[in-house]
Amino acid sequence: MELKEKTILIISSLAWGVSFPKRQHYARELAKVGNVVYFLNPASKNASITELSENLYVIDCKLNYGFAGLFGKSSETTQIKKILELVNYLIYRFNYIVYY
Repeated sequence: MELKEKTILIISSLAWGVSFPKRQHYARELAKVGNVVYFLNPASKNASITELSENLYVIDCKLNYGFAGLFGKSSETTQIKKILELVNYLIYRFNYIVYY
């Protein structure tokens, strides 16, 4: 399978720049061949999107109360529905989602 001209989201348990593991190498190489690559860092205290090079972006998301904090103090059922909507959005928006 050839990965060119795709939009790829890499979800990582290790933030960009902590070390240079293979997931960061993959991100750079995928961007070099024409894919648009978004590298999602673990939750942090800041929210930003940083362009590292052409076609390569690092996303920092701010979560005050863990993943459930995305949706405030709604019921668990409502939160689960919103999480599923978010997952469906990601699947629709990105050609490939990779979790490391």
